[in-house]
Amino acid sequence: MCGRTSLANVPEHLRIFLAGYGIPDVPPWYSPRYNIAPSQDQMLIVERDGRRQVRAMRWGLVPFWAKDPSIGNKLINARCETAATKPSYREALAKRRGLMVVDGYYEWRKNQTGPKTPFRIHRGDELPFTIAALWERWGSDGDELESCVVLTTAANEAMRLIHDRMPVIVGKDAADAWLNRETPATVIQELMTNDISDLTAYPVSHYVNSPANDDDRCWLPSGT
Repeated sequence: MCGRTSLANVPEHLRIFLAGYGIPDVPPWYSPRYNIAPSQDQMLIVERDGRRQVRAMRWGLVPFWAKDPSIGNKLINARCETAATKPSYREALAKRRGLMVVDGYYEWRKNQTGPKTPFRIHRGDELPFTIAALWERWGSDGDELESCVVLTTAANEAMRLIHDRMPVIVGKDAADAWLNRETPATVIQELMTNDISDLTAYPVSHYVNSPANDDDRCWLPSGT
């Protein structure tokens, strides 16, 4: 699963990264975040109204048919193996796929005794990468809520030491197919596999456990 993320790159690095996805600039609302929790906004690359753009969307999917937005508190992760058949996700998987921009995420490893150990998982070069996400619009025109959910898959060999699930990582070469709503369902299923091997992880302190803590201390290795 995926319980927290981060996106704290300096704007210039983020600008270069987004340019590779056809986004001309960093959105004006961007602010570095070290500990993004469910119910808070995530940065998503989407194709909407015929063009590619960046949107801020609440993490916790609210399906278009929901009676109220509180359902989003439970829909933060979706299993890629079953998303196509679940009422909460199947239409979004077919029509509203996005790329969540992060420079890391956190996972908690169970221990035989004592509290879980939090780990920070990131690229070795600390640059951003993209996680497969689904998004929805809920509400009436002029008062819409845009929300998203992270797709997860079985952890690869490296990440399995921490948790049995991990986000679906979408490489840049697969971005066009992932975002294009005309891409066949069979291809989408093929894309929801992890062959990304350049992620690394290290334990961090329990400081990151509180969503109220959102500074670079979240990245400090445990014991420092």
